[in-house]
Amino acid sequence: MITGSQSWNSSFATTPTGSSFAGSPTGSTGAVSQSVTNSVPGITSMSPTSNTVTGGSTDLSDSGSPEPTQTPTTVAGGNNGGMTTTWSSSNMTAPTPSPFPAANYTQVAFLAALAEDTCYHLPEEPHGELSRRALMRNSKLREDNVTVPVPYIQSVEFESEGVRPLSMTVRDKSQGTFHIDISNRSRLAITSSDGYAMQIDGSGIRFVTKDCRYDVNITIANLFSQIANLSNVGCSVGTGAQPFPSPIPVPLINTNTKRAEDIKFNQTILLRDQCGSPVTKAIRAYPQLRVGETTCQDIAVDENSGTWEFDCTFPGAISGILQCQNAVKNDIIDFLNRDSFGGACPDISTMIATLGATGNDMLSRDALGVALYNQRGSSNADNSSSSIENVASGYTLLWESLQGFFIPQNASVNSPWEEYIGTYNKHRSFENDICEDLHTGEIPLSLNLLVGATYIDAVTTLNWAPRAARTYNVTVQDPAAIACCPNGSEADDQGKATCAYPREAVIEDTNCSCGKTAGGESLAFEAMECDNFEGRCERDEDCRGGGSVCVVGTCCGGGVCVDPYACSQNGTALVKFADGWSGSRVF
Repeated sequence: MITGSQSWNSSFATTPTGSSFAGSPTGSTGAVSQSVTNSVPGITSMSPTSNTVTGGSTDLSDSGSPEPTQTPTTVAGGNNGGMTTTWSSSNMTAPTPSPFPAANYTQVAFLAALAEDTCYHLPEEPHGELSRRALMRNSKLREDNVTVPVPYIQSVEFESEGVRPLSMTVRDKSQGTFHIDISNRSRLAITSSDGYAMQIDGSGIRFVTKDCRYDVNITIANLFSQIANLSNVGCSVGTGAQPFPSPIPVPLINTNTKRAEDIKFNQTILLRDQCGSPVTKAIRAYPQLRVGETTCQDIAVDENSGTWEFDCTFPGAISGILQCQNAVKNDIIDFLNRDSFGGACPDISTMIATLGATGNDMLSRDALGVALYNQRGSSNADNSSSSIENVASGYTLLWESLQGFFIPQNASVNSPWEEYIGTYNKHRSFENDICEDLHTGEIPLSLNLLVGATYIDAVTTLNWAPRAARTYNVTVQDPAAIACCPNGSEADDQGKATCAYPREAVIEDTNCSCGKTAGGESLAFEAMECDNFEGRCERDEDCRGGGSVCVVGTCCGGGVCVDPYACSQNGTALVKFADGWSGSRVF
């Protein structure tokens, strides 16, 4: 807790051992001088006034940054489906926010803590399964003598089904790596390979380490609105206005390499039930034909012949590869290039550039170090000046990495992120390479059918959309039709103790057998004690029960009256393949 002014440690004036931080302040006293050094096109009114921040609490009554009315306790990273992505601003000593006299922002406060109970981590697979990683084909580009811009994307992490991106791994000029969290469109988060993390959202900016130590929470009221005003971008923040356009359009989608898309084709199925009757629209369940997981639409039905025509697509909107490509476009390309922060305006590159040009007094190594230095003694965490110094430098390097990815460099009008995507899509396809890497094994797709009491998991398999699809004749089971069956037989050894139906007439694992009616047709009927049948018979007219028919040649010494629907309605498989009984037949 900040209890009073404490002297500034002079070691903050030097670069810590092993750090590549090149922007160290030059002073060696307790005062830290900061000024705006970056520039953003279109920003016409920037205050160059230096801010002097002394170590310890400062009277900010005239700073334009009023004391916050409450202490923030928990800032959630958004709904991530159970991912461990949490920010917390509470610890054992409940530090209070300290107003900060920012040069270009109002209502700014620092809240620092040396140790936390919970904190931010890169998003994980929400259901505890293994995530899936797609590697970019940067080496293939180099083999084709293409210069890959740096920094560049090395890989993209997805949840287990490969349709929701979680994070990107980016390699920088020094061959180091950092990770950008793309799992939540209301924020932008970046982590370094050594565990430093930074998050930006509408409420401010937060820094923390992977072990939940050295947290710095910079709260800025209406951050996106303030950035929009400073950048002079004409838009209505938070209202879904048109996004800020990129200065020069870059090929975010490769127009040379065809993107996988739904290809339509017509599929005809000739449907007949177990009795050979045409299947009509009256059947329950209604016919449903699917390519993989994508349902086809029935477009014409000839009920006299049972001919059904379907309009299908390949690979289908619900296919893994198409869902993946839509996610890459929406959750990576659009999010990072134009539809940032849930529709806030301007885009990420403009936001980062503006924040870099106008917020260095808040985001400098010294401002972060002072906030942590003043928390010494508030926890059992390592509070040595050298540890705090290294952490502050790590946070600064992380902020520089974020700027290096999203701010145009060396007089370019496009950011390195845009330059990389533009180069990649000029020669390959960013979406195709990612999603083919994840979903190649899902092709071929099965053409599956659900109708009546029948499910066929593969009428056929498809590697592509057929130009002239073959017509399939499919026998299915209608539970509302009588229990017709193939190979109807009379029992052997009738009237003897050894009486039984031949093997081909026995419907395995059921209480039904395929017998012969008095009219000579095959019918499945339920076996029971002879005295339990409705009656004895020689012809259908002998059966007085409503709808009963006469099955002859039974082990009861003659014919018996049976319910012709019983074995159809109890789920017995009435269609027989060469390898056994089933609820369907395809030919």
